[in-house]
Amino acid sequence: MRKYILLILLCGINLFGFSQASSISPYSRYALGDINPNWFAQNTGMGGCAVSLVDSNMINVINPASYSLLALHCPVFDFSLRGRLVNMSTSTSTAKGNYMTVNNLVLGLPISRRFGMAFGLLPYSSSGYNISTSEDNDEFGGTLFAKYQGRGGFNRVFMGSAITLVRSLKKNNANILSVGGNASFVFGDLEKTRILVLPAQTGLYNSKVSNSLYGKDFMFDAGLYYRNTMNQRYQLGIGFSTMFGASLDCERSVLANTVDPVNGSLVDTVEYVANEEGFIVVPPKYTLGATYDFMGVPGSRNNYKLSLSAQYVYQDWTKYEENFPTSTFTESLRRTSGYNFGVQYIPDRYGLGRSGRIGFFKQMNYRIGYYTSKSYLSINDVNIDSWGVTGGLGIPLWNTAQSYSMINLGIEYGARGTTAGNLLMEKYWGIHFGVTIAPGLYDRWFIKRKYD
Repeated sequence: MRKYILLILLCGINLFGFSQASSISPYSRYALGDINPNWFAQNTGMGGCAVSLVDSNMINVINPASYSLLALHCPVFDFSLRGRLVNMSTSTSTAKGNYMTVNNLVLGLPISRRFGMAFGLLPYSSSGYNISTSEDNDEFGGTLFAKYQGRGGFNRVFMGSAITLVRSLKKNNANILSVGGNASFVFGDLEKTRILVLPAQTGLYNSKVSNSLYGKDFMFDAGLYYRNTMNQRYQLGIGFSTMFGASLDCERSVLANTVDPVNGSLVDTVEYVANEEGFIVVPPKYTLGATYDFMGVPGSRNNYKLSLSAQYVYQDWTKYEENFPTSTFTESLRRTSGYNFGVQYIPDRYGLGRSGRIGFFKQMNYRIGYYTSKSYLSINDVNIDSWGVTGGLGIPLWNTAQSYSMINLGIEYGARGTTAGNLLMEKYWGIHFGVTIAPGLYDRWFIKRKYD
């Protein structure tokens, strides 16, 4: 199994180098682009619920307090891809697009019964768009054409740890309290270009303005998790996490040129700013959620067959700023908030491990969910919000005696924006494909055996 983890790790690192095209939305031109919510494939199936979903064989980067609850001697590796098919429409036109990119590459390591660690690679934000507009202008005696292009994004390399502060395990009641945190190095670049084409009869040159932004700095987040098990029949988990606000060190370059309308060559440089140092203020983010589990088989420990989960997310993007010596830029962004709801059903999680009989469909994880989100965008006094419904499956690769490894599939159908006010609506199908590799009951790692 170790060789499979190494192979996927090497392939994933290679794919990360080619995963910049992870957005095709015109709405990604604002701020740092589309912010990745860090849903793994299993979270997608449950509507994005994550902060209170803690499992001994699953990595949860949204709540780093979960690392100390990984099963001892059972490292967990998680790799996933995500993609979307998008139909974009205004009141007068339509367009289609799609993309596929790496979503996560993470390894969790249980160090002891009270301490665990995790590290890996995650996308933080993405931007990718190509917009053409036209406008009749009496002043120039014709039609003005504008083209907006953008690409890039930010990634994060993180390392986190967690410790269980309370671990009270009794026959009819159990209480667990853990805390954890992540330190992330965020790096990346954004390129934004605007081209303005004037009517030919004016005899004026066209214009081209290119903005480049490169940033790298550290960000930190922390989490808290509490679990109460009642009579081994019900279990309540409460999770809270926060991504602390940060000032990211950045370099900004601006190049503005006039362009010959005949052959498209650059005529003159109007403005040139090279490697101007500054910083970007990113506001803090808060996530709070709860998960309620119902026991499936009386007398079987931790065999919870039905889980109900809900969470709330909040971030104040009105505090976003771009500060440089020659300019201070604050976009007209708003406070964001979102709700996520999810259900997971597992008929018999450990059926194969106990009986040795093949009960493939009984061990599968069945997931459904729903989410709604108020984005940080408000254009022409119209809010750009989104919603979606999701579903998913967790498909075991082997029986539990050999491995807890699983293929996770998540799908979503949703919409963002509106066609009101000649704005853009996006309707999309999304898919997440993930592989979780974890040893089973009789394949535990880091154990010194007396006999082989």
